[in-house]
Amino acid sequence: MNKNELIAQLEVITEELLEIVGRFTEEQLNTITPASGWTAGQIAEHIAKSAAGEVLYGNTTITNRPPGEKLPAIRELFLNYDLKFNAAEQLLPGEGPYKKEQVLSMIDNTFRELKGAAWGLYLDATCTDREVGMFGQLTRYEWIGLITVHTQRHIQQLMNVYASLNA
Repeated sequence: MNKNELIAQLEVITEELLEIVGRFTEEQLNTITPASGWTAGQIAEHIAKSAAGEVLYGNTTITNRPPGEKLPAIRELFLNYDLKFNAAEQLLPGEGPYKKEQVLSMIDNTFRELKGAAWGLYLDATCTDREVGMFGQLTRYEWIGLITVHTQRHIQQLMNVYASLNA
């Protein structure tokens, strides 16, 4: 996948995320469901925190491997819906309550900034300020790919929450 395809994928994910969050009423956005343990608003805030691209602007080094080498394993792990993960403390959402328009704006702004970073930065560089579990240091390209599959995972979670609230 090249830079244009990666950014196109970000566009699609952003539209899907805004569409599913837009389906929720404000009351539903603030309702905890047993299936998720979080409200839809909390899931959306977690996604936005996870998609904030500050790591992309941090310290980098030259990459001595294909810049997307770790993406297949990242996709395989994050898109395995049988696995459960605990969010890193800095990515935990607040308690709410959430206002629908603010949540939609937060998502739109976060992903607009991420797309800007994807267009403007050299994506083959390895980010050295943060590591991701068993994957270690990631390239900017891999970070954006990780954000994309992480968001896909939570879009599925939001769809499940929405279905349970409207059953």
